Amino acid sequence: MVERLPDTPGARATLERWAVHIEPVPEGGYRGWVASEAATASERRVQGRTCREVFDALVLIAALSLEEAEEGSPATAGDSLASIVVPPEPAYPEAGPADDVRGAGDQGEPHLDGVSVGALGFAQLQTGVAPATALDVGAALVVAWRAAGFEPWLLLGFYAGSAPQALRVETATARFEHWSTRALGCPWRFPREGPAALRPCLGLDVGRVRGEGARVAGAATRNAPWLSGLAELRLDLEVLAGVSLGISGGAVVPFVRPRFYFEPGVVAYHAAPVGFAASSFAALLF
Repeated sequence: MVERLPDTPGARATLERWAVHIEPVPEGGYRGWVASEAATASERRVQGRTCREVFDALVLIAALSLEEAEEGSPATAGDSLASIVVPPEPAYPEAGPADDVRGAGDQGEPHLDGVSVGALGFAQLQTGVAPATALDVGAALVVAWRAAGFEPWLLLGFYAGSAPQALRVETATARFEHWSTRALGCPWRFPREGPAALRPCLGLDVGRVRGEGARVAGAATRNAPWLSGLAELRLDLEVLAGVSLGISGGAVVPFVRPRFYFEPGVVAYHAAPVGFAASSFAALLF
């Protein structure tokens, strides 16, 4: 900190009477204060999301106070520390023995750093929802925010797709298509800071599977509900401010297993108990 302040005899003499402290707070972030040993001085407190933010605010307070002392201001260095306000960091009153270390409006609630809303587009390969690996394309609304201890990331979207080829059963053929809505939640981000993020997620798909027979007498089209759970890992990289690219992969567990067949009992497709999905995506957040 000394290297960041003016190097003058008056500044060094004033600096020797100061005490500087920075410490983490349980709710998340850091707080710090700087005070003079002068009897009339009062300490100045600031709080920030990172240690660096608090440090820079204290440097600014000290630098302004030293400038006043060098210019011969009638106020003492300790008085000037008590009178400087550094927005947007909140000021904290001096705490007595029985006072809570939090501010009056904090009351233990998670500190909300910011909310981002945006759109996401994705392409996905999925097994289990069709006899062969299906190609899906979809779009979604994304909401993300930062809070103390966790960083939720929520997705609500829609996708549709079909098997890449028809399934042949004897002389008949069958083709399957599907669509689904998806809700996905990712409560944590690793690491907390940086352009790259790994998120564990859980989701739910609700939709429909459609099977269509052909080249058989009395060919028909049938629909069945699709309900499945999803557990996956998502890895994304912020390439520009608010723009990120990523990949994901995980297991799909059908809660309803559709079964399609040709009479007199030739099974064309029966959903597997566990499937897999892998996707790539691009997101734009504001």
